[in-house]
Amino acid sequence: WFGRVIEAVVADASVAVGEVSLLDRGERELVLSGWSGAGVIAPVGLAPDLLAAAVAADPDAVAVIDGGREVSYRELDQWSTRLARVLIEAGVGPERAVGVAMDRCVELVVAWWAVLKAGGVYVPVDPTHPVERVAAVLDAVGAVCVLSCGADTVAGARPVLRIDDLDVSGYRADPITDADRLAPLGVDNGAYVIFTSGSTGVPKGVAVSHAGLLGWAAAQGETFGLSSDARVLMVAAPTFDASVGEFLWAVESGAALVVAPAGVYAGEALTALLHDQRVSAALLTPTVLSSLDRARLDGLDTVIAVGEACLDEVVAAWAPNRRMFNGYGPSEATIWVTCAQLVAGQPVRIGAPIPGVCALVLDAQLNPAPAGVVGELYLAGPAVAHGYVGRAALTAERFVANPFG
Repeated sequence: WFGRVIEAVVADASVAVGEVSLLDRGERELVLSGWSGAGVIAPVGLAPDLLAAAVAADPDAVAVIDGGREVSYRELDQWSTRLARVLIEAGVGPERAVGVAMDRCVELVVAWWAVLKAGGVYVPVDPTHPVERVAAVLDAVGAVCVLSCGADTVAGARPVLRIDDLDVSGYRADPITDADRLAPLGVDNGAYVIFTSGSTGVPKGVAVSHAGLLGWAAAQGETFGLSSDARVLMVAAPTFDASVGEFLWAVESGAALVVAPAGVYAGEALTALLHDQRVSAALLTPTVLSSLDRARLDGLDTVIAVGEACLDEVVAAWAPNRRMFNGYGPSEATIWVTCAQLVAGQPVRIGAPIPGVCALVLDAQLNPAPAGVVGELYLAGPAVAHGYVGRAALTAERFVANPFG
């Protein structure tokens, strides 16, 4: 590399050192195409297509287990379709947001699918958060209405629909099409917005479209290959995008979602739930994994570490005799964008990009960095979010044009 810099400077003394490419043509092609995942095509469609496929495969399979309640894929599909028709009547459609203020429960799963079927944008809010924060989130997205369950929530002047107290039996359960929606729904329309506080403490909403959801789900199917007999844990807080991952992971394989009750996040309570409900697959932070009694969880055969750095000792404890993976990705993309299988005694890596994601390590001038050279990770493709809600300047700063097409 040093020799290439010298050659470039000798050939043109006016060239800036930072503008000199450290890669020859073959190396550049390897970085831009071979390692980046740019040439891998992922399926693209609308998120409700995933639920439709699961219903077609086995409508009577259990979709959600919430304590003593079980809901089949047929029931989930019909319930969410009827609720979607209620939302359309309320003015929900493409690029129109719905606040969803509830903890983990069957109704939350119904709300997710109903909002997307109506063409709306799913925006989870935590009803236990301060009134001002909830109001700021709902105002930022211009929520048409709020869905809740079991408790009142702050919605300002917006209508609140309590799913557990709403009779939707009079609405049709046949599939919703663009003829039913307020406007046609396309893959580039928004699917969900997740708000994070960021370093300033001011809520920052990341808007993600339908475009990356099917590709993400398909990648999980290829990587993990869950069977329809699998049971997937639903434990992530609804305001984190890992919860979206749980929805999609289960439905992609036609598996059952096992809902962790409110207040059950880790330790003995979560260990007991995982054991008693025979959960076989879970997305968990390394911190939560470290709190569990793994000796009682032989049936938990697929674990994905997400949300924080996974330490060697966690891998050493959990990787033997089960499949363990590291899922990495910022909120500014669909759930996670790279994935690596973890093996005890081997380095913990973030892995390769999943289908539909282009991942590049670039220098300060947005040139590809050679192997072993420090740079910043840049992402491209349909999995990348549209930007920050109502923050055009920040979006322009963080979401830069792809110099490679």
